[in-house]
Order: sequence, then structure tokens, then C-alpha cells
Amino acid sequence: MTRPCHTPPDRRPPRLSVIPAPIPTIDADIDLFLASVGFGFNPGEMRRAMRPDALRLSAKSDAELARLGIRRDEIPAYVLRHRLPAHAPVLVR
Repeated sequence: MTRPCHTPPDRRPPRLSVIPAPIPTIDADIDLFLASVGFGFNPGEMRRAMRPDALRLSAKSDAELARLGIRRDEIPAYVLRHRLPAHAPVLVR
């Protein structure tokens, strides 16, 4: 006879009472930007390379981004401005 697999109540992992934060949408924004640019490069590799800078900028407030001269929807283009200069946002200072 086999015994049913049962974890005693005192050994169960605690339930999360806090709702986890949503996954940043910057990944979707990057994918959309790269798809709009076209093909001819490895978008996965490019996204991995630019993700840290994009996340850092995404964490800034809209006012902080405005001081840099960009809008939130321009973050992917701004981060890739050196690799894809034709798609870089025009910085207003």
C-alpha cells in the first residue's frame, strides 16, 4: 500500500498575503519598438543588452524623464539611440 502524498500543516510554505508587483511593461515596450524598426538584428540579444538601462529609466518619474528630454514611450528609442540613430528621439533641451 502507498500512502497519499500529504504535507502536514506545519510544514507547508506560508501563503502570500501581499499581491506581487506587476511585471514592468518595459519588456513589451522594447519588443514593440524593435518590431517597428524591422529585422536584420537579434532583438532578443538587443533587448537583454538594453534592459538594465531601460528599467532604470522606467523607474523614473515623468518629471525626471522630462528633465532628460524624453517621454516614457521614448525610453526604448532613447536607450538604443547609439545603435539605431535614425530612430532616436529628438531631445529637446
